Amino acid sequence: MMSVKDVQEMLGIPLLGAIPDDNEVIISTNRGEPLVLRKKLTLSGIALENAARRLIGKEEFLIDLDMPYKGLLQRFQDFLLGEKDSE
Repeated sequence: MMSVKDVQEMLGIPLLGAIPDDNEVIISTNRGEPLVLRKKLTLSGIALENAARRLIGKEEFLIDLDMPYKGLLQRFQDFLLGEKDSE
């Protein structure tokens, strides 16, 4: 499987986002419910919303798919609360 960076370099166009694998996508699709409207916050839903916002010109952060899942959700929560990374 190619990395996000490899795809970006190969295509040579700006990246709107990368959507991680998520079972919630399958469940949402089978139910006919938009993933981004689900009450349960999912990493894929966040990534889809951010990509859509970038598509219309808004600046949104890119989710780093190389980070552990728990770390990503914590990082997103920190972003929403305006907290800085402690790394």
